[in-house]
Amino acid sequence: DSSVHELAEENSILINGGAVSNSFAREYYDHFVGLNYKIDYEIPNYQNQCIVDLSLKNLKRIYPKYGVNDFGKKNILEDVGILTFMRNPLNTSKWLIGCMGVHSIGTIGCFRALMDNNMALAILEKLDDAFASGKSGIQVLVGYRVGGEPKFLSKSWRKI
Repeated sequence: DSSVHELAEENSILINGGAVSNSFAREYYDHFVGLNYKIDYEIPNYQNQCIVDLSLKNLKRIYPKYGVNDFGKKNILEDVGILTFMRNPLNTSKWLIGCMGVHSIGTIGCFRALMDNNMALAILEKLDDAFASGKSGIQVLVGYRVGGEPKFLSKSWRKI
């Protein structure tokens, strides 16, 4: 809707949740140029949700890890989220921060990473490096198990 677009042009943005649960992510973020990671899924019913690594010649899909509980129901053991810091493409004087999990657990992992001092310092260092090389931001994948600590997935840092 036009009011969302106007707000996004005038303000910094925090995206909470991926394209399945967040219409801004689906209608805007997924179409910004230069992104390396996006959440993908199949229609109908938002099946086979995953993160797609667009930075590789052959698309790589990164899936959460699932298990089966005592009742035979599929559950999430470890989710994956995309943590994005970049200049807002709708207004480069503003910021866009994305905390987007494949499922809500991955989104929580991204927020937990922001609250961890060492991880926050690593983000700032990578962001400084991206700006020094003329880029507008960074993305990194965060793995998270409920009750555990978030972790940056190895070799997942990308400049935007």
